[in-house]
Amino acid sequence: MMESIFFGLLLILSILISGFFVWISLKIIGKKKGILEASLANLGAVVFASIVTIAIALIPLIGYISPIGGYFAYLYALKVLLNISMFDSFLVSIVSVVVFVLLSTLISFVFGIWLLKYALFKPMFRPFFVHF
Repeated sequence: MMESIFFGLLLILSILISGFFVWISLKIIGKKKGILEASLANLGAVVFASIVTIAIALIPLIGYISPIGGYFAYLYALKVLLNISMFDSFLVSIVSVVVFVLLSTLISFVFGIWLLKYALFKPMFRPFFVHF
């Protein structure tokens, strides 16, 4: 019982976290949408893009372009669900990636510096130099 409660909470949290980056990028380009609306639009766009990607991948001889088709399906779904233009959905996807990379780099840097304090150890013996 407890596992299903944690599963549901973590599923909602993962949807909100992935939508957070879309929400931030919408704020950066000047669109006013809520974080829940951005999260659900991102979830719907990912599901639609996954279905389109799988459908294109099953077609012989053109399956290798399925990631491109999936990306365009994602952009189109964002366009429809958020009522923005195709160019704005492209900007949202690019800015979301940039924000994600910058935030994850910052978090890695902060936790890396913090954990370095615990990772370093004192050597058992002090190294010495031999001069000939």
